[in-house]
Amino acid sequence: MQSDSQGNKPHQLIQECPMCGHSYKTISVRVVRETANGSLLYFKCTQCRGGLVASVMDAPFGLLGSGLMTDLQYDEVERYAVADSISEDDVLDVHTMLSQAGAAPKGA
Repeated sequence: MQSDSQGNKPHQLIQECPMCGHSYKTISVRVVRETANGSLLYFKCTQCRGGLVASVMDAPFGLLGSGLMTDLQYDEVERYAVADSISEDDVLDVHTMLSQAGAAPKGA
């Protein structure tokens, strides 16, 4: 695939592990979740065993996505992908609980 003037390769998903540079095999890429807005993918490097979670969506100019290295396994990513969102009240509840236990960060 040819690169553009900035060295970008259009319409190309992640082809190699960002940690070790090993080429991903088709079988090491799994779809975690698909919605009308895009897909959540899980990549597992067969060389270094590193995981990568990527969110990919169609855009007028091609594919748009972002990835995050992770130590989670596929089943963990799948479970968290459908979990309820964390609300502001959830964060405040945890902060209160940690404060009462004396474990809250200083100055918080």
